[in-house]
Amino acid sequence: MTRAGGRLRGTLFALSAGVLWGLSGTAAQVLFQRHGIQPQWLVSVRMLGSALILLVVLRPSWPRGNVVRLMVFGIAGLAAVQFTYFAAISLMGVALATFVQYLSLPMIAIWEAVAGSTRPGARTIAAVGLAMVGTALLLLASPHGGGGMRVSPVGLAFGLLSAVTAAFYTIYSVRIVADIGASRSTAWGFLMGGLAMALVAPPWSAHPTGDGFSVAWLTLFVIVPGTLVPFTLYLGSLRHITPTEAGTAVTIEPVSAAMASALLLSAALVPLQYVGGAAIVIAVLLVRAAGGRAANSVPEAA
Repeated sequence: MTRAGGRLRGTLFALSAGVLWGLSGTAAQVLFQRHGIQPQWLVSVRMLGSALILLVVLRPSWPRGNVVRLMVFGIAGLAAVQFTYFAAISLMGVALATFVQYLSLPMIAIWEAVAGSTRPGARTIAAVGLAMVGTALLLLASPHGGGGMRVSPVGLAFGLLSAVTAAFYTIYSVRIVADIGASRSTAWGFLMGGLAMALVAPPWSAHPTGDGFSVAWLTLFVIVPGTLVPFTLYLGSLRHITPTEAGTAVTIEPVSAAMASALLLSAALVPLQYVGGAAIVIAVLLVRAAGGRAANSVPEAA
């Protein structure tokens, strides 16, 4: 394969991963709003189902010497970011929740500047400013009647928590991924986080409403095409393009989530909210362009 062909394949892989992550959030919103599924239950089933498949397919060795770090990574990282993200979706819709979660990238940029005791560059400053403007537009343009998606205070709180936990997950994972690999750390991290969530919401505890077949296939979609497939595609893209290029491509996720929400759920945002979302995406692209180590190291979590 030529270099240009490899770069095209890598870019398409990363774009596909972002689209599937966005569609996964839309499927989750359908489960929450139409079938009475609770976010904690979906996180429990998603993580345990993904862990089971990864462990069977990859058969990763037990990570001796990394158990405690993996527990932190799986519970405070993977499980926490997915629960807060799904909770935000259930309260204010996938489009707003995904845009707000992407504030994690400017947060990481600020952390790297503070932790490195260096002055943030012009791109980082611009990214933070755009992120703040974008968030303000998402909130202040929230409609008071007729169409659009309203931002609830609790939903916003969960959205911001999902950004914070995504930033923590990304920063914390850098060393453990470097030590034992992305696939291995994700497989065991999913298992540990899933077992912790199962204590709160066992897989057999759900009482969905409506068509059971719809609940089953939507849940399966969240686990396989919405989790395992995009993760595999993202890792595959890194064989052909750089982490920065792959991270830039997957910023299509909030765009795909917003489009799917509008088309499938008739939950369109008002024009100023789309402008705010675009400002956040541009902020993320600026952070990627600035080349932050943690911001470019691992795939998205949610």
